Amino acid sequence: MKVIKRDDSVVEFDRAKIVAAIQKANAAVDEPCRLDSGSIEAIADSVAETRGRKRLLVEDIQDMVETRLMAAGKYELAKAYIIYRYTRALVRKANTTDESILSLIRNDNKELAEENANKNTAIASTQRDYIAGEVSRDLTRRILLPEHISKAHDEGVLHFHDADYFVQHIFNCCLVNIGDMLDNGTMINGKLIESPKSFQVACTVVTQIISCVASNQYGGQSVEMSHLGKYLRASYEKYVRRTREAAPELDDATVERLAAARTRDELQRLGRLQAEKAAAAARTLEESVIMPGSSAASDSHGPVKPKHSDSGIIVEGLGNCLVKFAKCCTPVPGDPVIGFITRGYGVSV
Repeated sequence: MKVIKRDDSVVEFDRAKIVAAIQKANAAVDEPCRLDSGSIEAIADSVAETRGRKRLLVEDIQDMVETRLMAAGKYELAKAYIIYRYTRALVRKANTTDESILSLIRNDNKELAEENANKNTAIASTQRDYIAGEVSRDLTRRILLPEHISKAHDEGVLHFHDADYFVQHIFNCCLVNIGDMLDNGTMINGKLIESPKSFQVACTVVTQIISCVASNQYGGQSVEMSHLGKYLRASYEKYVRRTREAAPELDDATVERLAAARTRDELQRLGRLQAEKAAAAARTLEESVIMPGSSAASDSHGPVKPKHSDSGIIVEGLGNCLVKFAKCCTPVPGDPVIGFITRGYGVSV
């Protein structure tokens, strides 16, 4: 008789394994509950003489042994055998992540280091992500996936992608419908975000949407930035309206030229602000997160070269100063202005 093992391999039936398993269960119960050696041999023989079956699964054989132990009135022994069977199942599904996680912390896990060129395994935050991924892979392989899928993955028949995130029910690489969210409003963290009325607010909302999506998915995002065009147009129309209100004597061509200049300034100012924030975040990451002793941690920053201000206003003595127009007024070239220094936003005019 043939026996089909859990890994689908086929072997000859070995009655000695049944005898050994019952004997181990026998040793775990009191003397009155035990089965004598003759009865143990008889159970093994009865399983071996099963008729009408040329092949048996390992689980079928174990079920037969349990049935015969209970038929003999040895309920405590049958319970011990079931516990032994369960314990062996746990051993087969033992955690296998210890060495991979420790090698990751030691930074000598070559497989993970070469898996993704966008991730530096010397960075603490990346290591935490990989540690969580190793736990997810282990749970996915042992518990979440059907055994034949895990076996096929282990043997290279197929590749089960993103097992390091499969334990969570989240998406990856989303295409974000920015247009609908901006035009009709959206919900972020349970709060209603209404449709923006200006380009600057629209950019802020897009940033919040991207950040919120990033916290609930893995991988990259795709957004169509052309949806911001209508809000840039709204800012232009706002500047046209305010310029006409402030200087009704100006002709249309001058008003439109001034409004276009203010719109370009707003667009460039937002770009500079985001670039400065990104640079500051990168410096913070490098100074506080990169593991000590790594080559990246020892790099030094050169002096920042001052850039010419394109806002139309120059702050004497500060060639690289950010200038921001306050929302309470709309000065046009030639108007007297006053500026004050803000925290993180340069000079507010």
